[in-house]
Amino acid sequence: NKEIVLPYFFIERDVVAKIKKSISENIPITILYGPNFSGKTYALIQVLKEIGNTYEEIYFFKDKVIGNMGFNSLLKKKNIVAIFDAGVLNVDDFKEYCQKNISILQQQHNRIVVAVNVSDKDYENTYFISRMTDSISLVGIQNTLSETELKSFNEKCTKLNIIERRNKNTF
Repeated sequence: NKEIVLPYFFIERDVVAKIKKSISENIPITILYGPNFSGKTYALIQVLKEIGNTYEEIYFFKDKVIGNMGFNSLLKKKNIVAIFDAGVLNVDDFKEYCQKNISILQQQHNRIVVAVNVSDKDYENTYFISRMTDSISLVGIQNTLSETELKSFNEKCTKLNIIERRNKNTF
């Protein structure tokens, strides 16, 4: 129950709508993938804020602290969302905790959102696993901003006297 404080220049990312759609469409696992510094963590935080009262409980894991017992206790709950930031679950964890339990996740109406860095060695394996089933949704995020995101970002930056970003600039 910690409060999340976001920087003033935080902007809403377009991919959040896709993640929320995946969560609401009874797809138990959503993988958010993208390069380092593409905004995966902020997108996950935005999801957390926007779905706040829709589910019984929402968990946000930013560190490798869950373990088998912790994940098993999540599986016993109903109507929850568990969000895992990049680096929290490796491919073996993903197979053990998520892939093996897809039917339980569906029965309990639980949703898992996992962020993955495309530069991680586990990305290819996770991507391959996700292509084997309709129970896993893939959502990509870029380290460049869309026109809508760029406009919002620049509006906030000009108020801080920060130089405007241009289209196609990466972070």
